Amino acid sequence: MATRWFIYIFAFSFSISLYILYTQYEAFLLFALLAAVPAISLLLLFISQWMLKMQLPYGQFTVLHGDEAAIPVILKNRFHLPLADFTVSVKVKDANGRLLSERELSIESFIFANARRKFTYKGTRCGKIELQFAKSTFYDLLGLFAYSKKMKVTATVFVMPRFYENFADIKTQALQTAQAAGELMGIRPYQYGDSSRNIHWKASIAHDDIYVKEFYAPSEITAVLLMDIIPDAEEKVCNGIYETFYAVGAYLIGRYGSFEFLYLMKNGAAAKIRVANMDDFERQLLVYMSVDHVEEPFANLQWLADNMKENSHNVFYISASDEQEITENTGLQSSLMLTVFVVGTVSAVCGMNEIFIDENDVAGNLAAGVWRK
Repeated sequence: MATRWFIYIFAFSFSISLYILYTQYEAFLLFALLAAVPAISLLLLFISQWMLKMQLPYGQFTVLHGDEAAIPVILKNRFHLPLADFTVSVKVKDANGRLLSERELSIESFIFANARRKFTYKGTRCGKIELQFAKSTFYDLLGLFAYSKKMKVTATVFVMPRFYENFADIKTQALQTAQAAGELMGIRPYQYGDSSRNIHWKASIAHDDIYVKEFYAPSEITAVLLMDIIPDAEEKVCNGIYETFYAVGAYLIGRYGSFEFLYLMKNGAAAKIRVANMDDFERQLLVYMSVDHVEEPFANLQWLADNMKENSHNVFYISASDEQEITENTGLQSSLMLTVFVVGTVSAVCGMNEIFIDENDVAGNLAAGVWRK
């Protein structure tokens, strides 16, 4: 804009010089025209910002992590004349209102009546993302003036965890270590991926080989799945928690037929939803993203510990905290009824009920069953 002002001032000064030197009618017209054009351009700018409106035909979008969502933007020019160019500032925020990034949607062609543009957002962080079209900036045709005004147009993007192509193999192999607590069904030779906490030592010594216990879950025991994500969690950790959560949920459906999805609402109520198939699981995960749920360390697990009946739940908990942190902050003692999936940097201290997931290779860990024991 400064360059255009420099060019205009130079041309206007030149016209003044011509008029002073020659005092001819043509020189006066050039001077008058150069003096009037900026005022006319500024007037058209204000008319344009009043006549041009922007709308979003849809308010919510769902996209898989790593894919792009094309947000359609409808532009309407009620004056039906190209009067100005403009850009729209788009703020990308998470569910807690934290600003993740800010981008611009530039309109590079004239809008005569109605037009449709697309704002492309790539889902890099799982969860609920708010796209706030917060401010539009109009530029006159000469590019000398700019006028900004606030907007109240918002789109919501729900970024779902990745669905792995070989998901059946992943959930079978990766979760063999998370054996269900319950009545002893028998013993069998050790297989790769079995939990070390289920080793039957007497049988192993007697047979000079490693044998493990097999359990089955009594009907009165309910599988419960929950996770806790802190508001300022790093993007890789957040995505790792969501992806592991989805993998464990799919496993529980395949093994038990259903599970209870538990989370705490900001109004103090707890949501406990029974999930019996993958379609329902994906729907409930979208509901979880859309409602005002609590995002505080150990919030969901603490509620469960305070309200569940002893030995009535087989709990699968996904977070970035290990067993030691859980015990220190909640007072909840580890037991065979709790399996903790720790997403993040692998700790040097490993508990008996912990399965570590590397945030940089969630798919690889789940597929290979590579757990720190």
